[in-house]
Amino acid sequence: MTNEQKGEIRAAYRDAANPKKQITILAQLYATSKEEICKVLGIEAPEQKPKKTLRSYEQAVKDDVVKAVLLEGATYQEAAERFGVPYGNVNAWVNKARKKQAEFGVAAPPP
Repeated sequence: MTNEQKGEIRAAYRDAANPKKQITILAQLYATSKEEICKVLGIEAPEQKPKKTLRSYEQAVKDDVVKAVLLEGATYQEAAERFGVPYGNVNAWVNKARKKQAEFGVAAPPP
């Protein structure tokens, strides 16, 4: 990185309305890392938040949840609580099962 570019980076950061976001913008603009921009600016790089890990569920759990809703008549909320899975997952799994049933011409009970 040239001294001219370093000067431009410092000026852009100094004039920024939101300095934190400006670091990301400058990194993209100069095709470099945020750490490199912080080094040029003489500031400490902001800590990165740990990424949330996605939880995966075994097919048997998904099947049990779908059976509880479609065959036993449990509500989505009841199934979520009973199996310890998020409501959104229950919704997605049941909707997917209903679509598969429709493809094969099997009548699914109404929600």
